[in-house]
Amino acid sequence: MVAYAYDNCPFYRSRWKEAGVRAEDINTLDDFRKKIPTFTKDDLRRESSGFDITGGITSCPPGDLRSYAMTSGTTGINTFIGLGSGFLETFLEQVAFREYWIAGLRPGMKAFMVPAGWHFFGIAQNMVLTRMGVTCVSSWGTLFHRYIPGIINAIKTHRPDYFLGLPWVVAELIKQSAEAGLEPKKLFEGVKYMSVAGEFVTAGFRKKIVDETGVLDVFESGGSVDGLWGGTDCFAHQGHHIWMDQIFSEVVGLDGKGEVGSGERGRIVTTNLRLGGPLYIRFLGEDLVKKTRETCECGRTHERVELYDRLVNSFKVGGKMLTSHDVAAVIEEACGYTVFVIVNPDAATDRLRVRIDKEKGGPNRESVAAELDRLSRRRLGVGMEIEWVDLSRIPFVNRKFVQVTRDDGR
Repeated sequence: MVAYAYDNCPFYRSRWKEAGVRAEDINTLDDFRKKIPTFTKDDLRRESSGFDITGGITSCPPGDLRSYAMTSGTTGINTFIGLGSGFLETFLEQVAFREYWIAGLRPGMKAFMVPAGWHFFGIAQNMVLTRMGVTCVSSWGTLFHRYIPGIINAIKTHRPDYFLGLPWVVAELIKQSAEAGLEPKKLFEGVKYMSVAGEFVTAGFRKKIVDETGVLDVFESGGSVDGLWGGTDCFAHQGHHIWMDQIFSEVVGLDGKGEVGSGERGRIVTTNLRLGGPLYIRFLGEDLVKKTRETCECGRTHERVELYDRLVNSFKVGGKMLTSHDVAAVIEEACGYTVFVIVNPDAATDRLRVRIDKEKGGPNRESVAAELDRLSRRRLGVGMEIEWVDLSRIPFVNRKFVQVTRDDGR
């Protein structure tokens, strides 16, 4: 991979020459870790142009390039990946088939999916379901709350066995179906499993979905198009299973340097091990993760990665790195699953400012707020100042609720 990248990918040849590294210098994994520099999404954005919108990391001849796919743009300007002939088919067979099999999808099922049709995983999902012998019912397009009634009607019409979507979409389907007088368990009658992606899934959210829809289990699919890595959790829900024959992963410190130990939080660095599409070599991701090699309860022995959140949604309080995932776990203990946003966490000293959907406060909001403050101090080492707000005051950007905001002015 290193030799190919040096000879064929302008992005790597330029960066490695600047770092004084040649392909023949890399003979061991230790050489690879120490000598090959990492790069970020911003590095790739700077190299992207009208001449090559992929930034110079595509690993197939120009004449073999068949299509482009786009990332979600959650952290800034979208990036593009180039897909060569046969690359998607190989990706599906070696990655996606395994992932969906773990998550309970089987040939002969009817699956309802609500991806963004322009996103890489929207394209991949449609193809993998078809190739697995699954009947695929797709609700294409970028998702907004006003389209939920149409999705409800489609689910009622097609009666799927399986559902693939985003966590907030599932929550909104439950809410809007109940408001329309349709019990959520009736809406999802016949759906055995769900696979959701795009946001972390807490234990509280999973319990809410299982209890209110009647599905057997909810699986979390996670990863990133940037770095082209990802996987699903299994029934044990103890991290995402990563395919080690497809991805070489490292977890480094928050500054991007020095590998951290198993079970410690850091940033993921990925190198994908196949040609024909985007070739990422030591891509420094934007997610806060934890990796383990311990055998999973399901019996699988390959790596598992626990995804906490985007690094931008992480913050330090009292010397401890926290994420919205940590805050969600505390809120769910007192309120159950709900929508919230943490306001200017970097300015917190004794308490985090947290806005929560006022519907979850009930008639005893003061006592609930006091309980949240107590739980947060015990679990996170910092208190919580709760503001109960209308849902409209919780930002919604790029098809997701924003859980950390730093532009409130206080």
